[in-house]
Amino acid sequence: MASIKTTVKTEACSFSEYRIYPGRGQKYIAKDGKVYFYLSSKFASLALQKKKAAKLRWTQTWRRNNKKTKVEATQRRRYKKTIKVQKAVCGLSVEDIRNRKAYVQSIEAKNKARFGGKEKEDKKKGKEDKKKNVAPAQQKKDFTKGNKILNLAKSKMHKMMKK
Repeated sequence: MASIKTTVKTEACSFSEYRIYPGRGQKYIAKDGKVYFYLSSKFASLALQKKKAAKLRWTQTWRRNNKKTKVEATQRRRYKKTIKVQKAVCGLSVEDIRNRKAYVQSIEAKNKARFGGKEKEDKKKGKEDKKKNVAPAQQKKDFTKGNKILNLAKSKMHKMMKK
């Protein structure tokens, strides 16, 4: 006759951490709604007296805290660093893409050397001049500026509508 293995659902005792098999133990439901399982009346009594399981030598928590039982050490997972890889796209080989990037970067470097960042300075000056020229009475009043929450809600709704 072949033996059939069946699994039995067991609970852990809330005080001693021993296994509680079906038909054993007692359930205690606290006022806050938390459910506690106790293997015997001894464990329930100790828990209701608010005794600490870590101070009693025969409990699993004491044994774990004092290194009497083997605890499976968790090793840190080592993650592989992600590396960017350039792939060929739409008929362009990888070399062509690299050459174009290098060409664009060289042009940008030449422009920086030629102008030396004058464009940004010119833009800043232009903005400052505009601010000086505009009278305070002519500026538009932004009524929604103070209500950031409303603006955030509107922008989120707008994004959701686009999807």
